[in-house]
Amino acid sequence: MKYVLLDIDEVVFCNEVIANIINTSSISYIARRFGMDYLTASDVSNHLLPNVGHTTKIIDHSIETLQDFNHEVFAKLTISELAKHVTEDNHKTIKDLLQMKNTFGVEFVLCTNAPLMYCVRVFKAMQFSLFDLFSPKYIFTSDIIGCVKPDSNYFNYVEEELSHVEKNNLIFIDTNIIHVKSARKNFENTIHLTNRNALHDCVVFECA
Repeated sequence: MKYVLLDIDEVVFCNEVIANIINTSSISYIARRFGMDYLTASDVSNHLLPNVGHTTKIIDHSIETLQDFNHEVFAKLTISELAKHVTEDNHKTIKDLLQMKNTFGVEFVLCTNAPLMYCVRVFKAMQFSLFDLFSPKYIFTSDIIGCVKPDSNYFNYVEEELSHVEKNNLIFIDTNIIHVKSARKNFENTIHLTNRNALHDCVVFECA
């Protein structure tokens, strides 16, 4: 059996409105923590984020900052708020992945920096259960692990939890090249998804 590790945002759930809300909230979080205006915080984010891979790492590496960030950025994204912006393409992506799961016997594994509650809400907003698609046995979210991609501790944890799986059956897919480069230290098969529409083809190529 193939185990395919997928993120939520920008991979399974590609939604520009929600992505913009999260980005704006992330910049506002930097502004609050550093006591600067939004435009300056935006410049800081644009300059540093591509190199560190997550907003909290601009500030520090503490679990307290991660918890604070997750609450401030994601708590307001309720099911009803998310549902306002769900698109037909969002539904189609989930249905497509579910079909591949049933056809190829793929085990999709949640591997994200988002907190678990947000992931649950995203799927409820699309009228699915998170565990319709993802395995309930393996849940890799920032709040559960206590750190974020691209930290080596994050990928070490994931690797340990999946140590019973043959390495050639583990496939890590992500849109963030910093995350992919870090994951290569732990996983033989990593894919940098540069085109959101290519997810279907990637899964079929690896798992069919």
